[in-house]
Amino acid sequence: DIYMSKEIHFQRKSEVLKRFRFSKSTLANRINEGTFLPNCSMGLRSVVWISHELDAMAAAIASGKSNDEIKQLVSSLVKQRQELS
Repeated sequence: DIYMSKEIHFQRKSEVLKRFRFSKSTLANRINEGTFLPNCSMGLRSVVWISHELDAMAAAIASGKSNDEIKQLVSSLVKQRQELS
C-alpha cells in the first residue's frame, strides 16, 4: 500500500501551481474534469496535496498517458486516500 510504505509529505497550492506550471483556473478545471488530484483540506483556509501522489501525476503526464488513463490514476489515488480512514 502506497500510504503505509511512505511518510506523507504535503505541498501547498503555490508549490503545485509552480511545479506543474498551471494557472489557478487550469488547476481548478483539471480537478473538475478528474484529470488532476483533488486537494486535501487542512482547515478552514488551507489546502494541500500529497507529495507522492503528485509524483505519480507528474510521471503519468511525462510518460504521455491519455486523459482517460490519468483519470483512472486520479480515481485510484483518491480511493486509496479514502481507505485510510
